Amino acid sequence: VRHIFYLFVTGGMLGALLGIFQFLIPGVFKRYTDILEMYCVPLYHGYVAPGIPRVNGMFGDANTYGQFLVQIIIFAFGLFLAEKSIKKKFYLLGALLICLIALGLSYSRGAWFNMLAASVLLSLILIPGVTNKLKAITVIVSMFFFLIYAIPDFTPRFLSFFNPYESSRVTRLQQYKDTIAEILEHPFLGRGVGFYQYHGQLQAAAHNIYLNIADEIGIPGLMVFLWILFIVGRDSIRFLREADESTRILVATLLSGIVAFFGHGIIGNELYSVKIGWIPGFAMGLIYSLRKMYFNKN
Repeated sequence: VRHIFYLFVTGGMLGALLGIFQFLIPGVFKRYTDILEMYCVPLYHGYVAPGIPRVNGMFGDANTYGQFLVQIIIFAFGLFLAEKSIKKKFYLLGALLICLIALGLSYSRGAWFNMLAASVLLSLILIPGVTNKLKAITVIVSMFFFLIYAIPDFTPRFLSFFNPYESSRVTRLQQYKDTIAEILEHPFLGRGVGFYQYHGQLQAAAHNIYLNIADEIGIPGLMVFLWILFIVGRDSIRFLREADESTRILVATLLSGIVAFFGHGIIGNELYSVKIGWIPGFAMGLIYSLRKMYFNKN
């Protein structure tokens, strides 16, 4: 399982390096992306302000790229805590720093908040004692806001999240209202799998996993989906109480990644992305694999 973690982290680090390269040498990268786009490789050139590009690696969208990096960072951090080798710790620390830089340059506010939430959750699970947990959370939250305000380009992007007239916020709220109205029209069976993608009123997704599911397969279908998530969470928490320290760290890492992914699902639709929608299922599979191997061994 650790080998899978390392493959995931290494691939993510290469993707992060590509994003940093995109930021440092936009002219060179633009020439290459023009060629790639001719061969149907989707790439998106977005800006948060004139002259401030949002990096997206090869994901075609900065928000999806940011959510991918959050998962990589969580995996790398879990491995860093579980690893005993100093050399491997240095490698993982380097991967963490590279991915954190690329995450900042994605200018994805949802991914930034996601990273904060995942860090707090990991602290709650892994750090013993209420006082120590509070200290760790205080440090994490303080560092988050310090970086937001210490880097001038980050500050306006962060504050725009709280602007009630910001375009993406207005659009998403309207999407939520429209989707809820559609759910109420077909509450039991929904409108059919994939219906929203081709018949959405504003965009091809509701920007909310749960509304999207309810709209397509009905409220009972959403309840089944939530029940599956509950079972995974329940089994993971039970396993955390029984596992050894190293296994516990890996399981906590995977669980934090799952919670972060579906937590962001309140304002995003990454579950429907072919690029990163597979990650939570992959993480669930690893949790149950670790669980089975641990109990077979003991």
